[in-house]
Amino acid sequence: MKKIFRQLEFYWFSPMPARRLALLRIASGAFVLWYFATRYRLMSSVARSDADNFAPVGLAAWLSQPLSPEVFMGIVWLSFVFGAAYLLGWKFRFTGIGFALLSLFVFSYRYSWSMIYHDNIAVVLHVLIIALSPAADAYSLDARNRNDASADTLHWRYGWPVRLLCAATAMTYFVAGMAKVLGELAWGWTDGSALRSQVAVDALRKELLGESASPLFYWLYAHGELFLAMGLFTLLVELGAPLALWSKRSRVAWALATWGMHWGILLLMGISFRYQLSGLIFLPFFDVEKFWPALRSRWSAWRSGGGRAAESPSIVLFDGVCNFCNASVRFIANRDPDGVFRFASQQSPIGQSLLQAHRVPNDESSIVLLENGRVYRQSAAALRIARRMGGLWPLAYMLMVVPSPLRDGVYRWFARHRYAWFGRAETCPMPPPGMSMKFLD
Repeated sequence: MKKIFRQLEFYWFSPMPARRLALLRIASGAFVLWYFATRYRLMSSVARSDADNFAPVGLAAWLSQPLSPEVFMGIVWLSFVFGAAYLLGWKFRFTGIGFALLSLFVFSYRYSWSMIYHDNIAVVLHVLIIALSPAADAYSLDARNRNDASADTLHWRYGWPVRLLCAATAMTYFVAGMAKVLGELAWGWTDGSALRSQVAVDALRKELLGESASPLFYWLYAHGELFLAMGLFTLLVELGAPLALWSKRSRVAWALATWGMHWGILLLMGISFRYQLSGLIFLPFFDVEKFWPALRSRWSAWRSGGGRAAESPSIVLFDGVCNFCNASVRFIANRDPDGVFRFASQQSPIGQSLLQAHRVPNDESSIVLLENGRVYRQSAAALRIARRMGGLWPLAYMLMVVPSPLRDGVYRWFARHRYAWFGRAETCPMPPPGMSMKFLD
C-alpha cells in the first residue's frame, strides 16, 4: 500500500521546470484573448438581444434578468485588462484568478443566450487551474521584477498543475465518451451507425440552411465500413482518455490521435473546435519548453546545409497504370520545389531493376519509398512521403502512432478497390510537362 501511495505521490508531484507551466499560461491566455477579440461584435450584439431569450447558466446562473449591455461590455473590457496581466504574468496571484473568473463569467453569459458550446469548457478549466498555480515564476513580469533565477530548476510545485491539466483534459473526453454510450444511441457507436446518422443529419441541416456539406461526406456515406472504423476509433479515443495519464508514451500517442480526430471532424463535417484543432489543449502532455530549442537546432542545421534540401533525393515507386496513383504522384511533384523526390513506375525497366536490387516483392498494389538505403512500403511509405512535404501535410505523420497492422490493413483495402473507384490506364503515362527531370522512367 505504501508503494502505491509513493507512486501516486511521485506522479502528481513529479518535479517539472517553471518554464513549462509558464508557457502553458501564455498559450491559454493568448487563446482566450484572441477568442474574445474575434467575437467582440458578436458579444455586443448578444448583450442587446431580447430578454425572453435569456436562460442563465454557469457563473451567470445567479442573475434573474440580463445585465445592461453597457455593464456586460464593461466586464468584457475588464477581462481584456486582466487577460493582458495574466499573459504577461503581472501581479499574477491576483490577476490570474481575476482573469479566470472573468473568463468563466463571459463564457457563461454568452451561452445564456444560446446553446452551450462544450468545446470551450477545456480552455476555461485550463485557465482556472493555471490561475491557482505558480505559473508566473518564469517568462513573466513578476519573475523579472523579483530577479528570480530559479526558472530552470525542477520542482514539484510546477509539476502538479501540469498533471492536473492533463487529467482535466482527459476527463472532458471521457465524459463525452460516456455521454455517447449512455445516451439514446448507446452502443450504436460501435457499429458506426450512430456516427453515420449524426454526420448525415449535420449535412442535411447545412443543405437546408443554404450551406454546403463537406464533399468528403458524399463519398464516405456509401461506405458503412469506414463509419464502423471511425466510430470505434472515436470511442477508443474518448473512453480510453484516462489511459493517457499512464505513461509519457501513452500521453503522446493519445494526444496525437485525438488531435487527428478533430482534424477528421473538420474535414468531414466542417466543425472547428479551435482550441483543440490548434493543438493548444494538448500542450500539457508534452515537454513544451523543449520545443523552441529543438526548432532552433533544426533551423541552424537547415541554414548550415543539413536540412531537407541537402538530403539525397528519395525514390518513389508507384503503380503506373493506376489513375489514382498517377494523380497522387503529380500532386506530390507539384509540391516538391526542392527536388526531394524522384519517381518511377513499378512497370518500367528502371523500376523493376530497383525492386530487384532492394529485394522488394513485385507487388504493384504497394507504394515503395527508397530513402537513404532503407525501404518503406504501404502505409509507412505514404506517411513518410507526407512527412517530407511542406504545408500541413506533416500532420499525417501523427498516424504513425497507429499500429502498422491496422494502418496497412486499411491501405490494402483501399488498394484492392483503386481500379474500381478510379479506373485503370492501358499504359503508363508520360511524365507531365516540366517534370521530366523528376521521373526516372
